[in-house]
Amino acid sequence: MLFKLPIAAVILSLFCFEIRIVEGFSLFPTKTNNNLLVVLFAGVPNNGNMNDMILAEDEPLSSRFQRAVVLQRAGDHRSALTEYQTFIKAAESCDVSPELYAEVHVNMGAIYTKLKERNKAKQNFQKALFHRQLGSAHVNLALLALADGQMSRDPRDGISALREARMHCLKALEIDDDAHSTNGATRLLKDVENMLQQAGEL
Repeated sequence: MLFKLPIAAVILSLFCFEIRIVEGFSLFPTKTNNNLLVVLFAGVPNNGNMNDMILAEDEPLSSRFQRAVVLQRAGDHRSALTEYQTFIKAAESCDVSPELYAEVHVNMGAIYTKLKERNKAKQNFQKALFHRQLGSAHVNLALLALADGQMSRDPRDGISALREARMHCLKALEIDDDAHSTNGATRLLKDVENMLQQAGEL
């Protein structure tokens, strides 16, 4: 019982961190004024023209991507997922390295979290990390670990969840790839370590 209320408080205070909208195309990761992540997307077809990266029906990849972002922002989660999935298939057909659009999997993980499909959310965050280490994916995995720990009646699961969350927060801080992820990891790590200390586990 020791872990139920504190973990719930941490999750509620940081749950908004799960939404990691990615928008636009850029050769380098940057941030917009409203803290939305701009995707690292440097895949270029053989002729060197980014505008030639199109879908089968002659729609630019950028249009498909922007539509997914708009749908995600509007809360049309299923349609956004369909657009992201189509985007990934099109990027694969253009031989774009998944490392360059790993953030899309973070977006998809955020949507699955909203839809309460935690296994799919976790799979997408892990897939993002497989392609490239991202602080946002680690923080989101920390939050999912805490949520899973909260659902268990076994105190050992609570301790295990806290340890897993701590590990992901430390990795996010080590990566330090964007201020939003770093700030979220810092706040979450402080709360997690306080709980571990109260339980005599740190």
